[in-house]
Amino acid sequence: MISLRNICAFGAIALVLSACEGIDLRPAGTASPDGPSAPMPQPMPGPFPLYFDFDSAKVTAEGQKVVASAAAAIAAAKPAAVIVTGHTDRAGSDAYNMALSKRRAEAVALALILAGVTTDIGIFVASYGESELQVPTGDERREPRNRRAVIALKPFSVHPQLGAESR
Repeated sequence: MISLRNICAFGAIALVLSACEGIDLRPAGTASPDGPSAPMPQPMPGPFPLYFDFDSAKVTAEGQKVVASAAAAIAAAKPAAVIVTGHTDRAGSDAYNMALSKRRAEAVALALILAGVTTDIGIFVASYGESELQVPTGDERREPRNRRAVIALKPFSVHPQLGAESR
């Protein structure tokens, strides 16, 4: 049975489709009868994880090597944004771990700036505390692989209100 609601829905779809006339709605990289469309964007290098000592936000010597690699990749890839996320293991309170993960992300963001990454591309930090474990563990368990920060390059801009702070 055709109702007024169905007719209105079909009319709205027809209106949207007519507004899109001449616009290629196929995903990037798919062939078109008129030739290839825009090439698929190249994936960004990374992510670049670095690890911390227990109860520390100090970037280690090994971590500095990761920062240098990330800085070189940033210079070459020219991302629109860099996101640094901080993480902890499950030893300590939730509130303490959230603050520690933020200090870790901020320490890595500062290390990137000191390594020559310009802030005009947007360096954002986010802290996850013990909520995104690399290795699942019980509460109050120390796990070195969970004590980390991760540098991610993004080909798009990040809005600070979406959970990351700009540095």
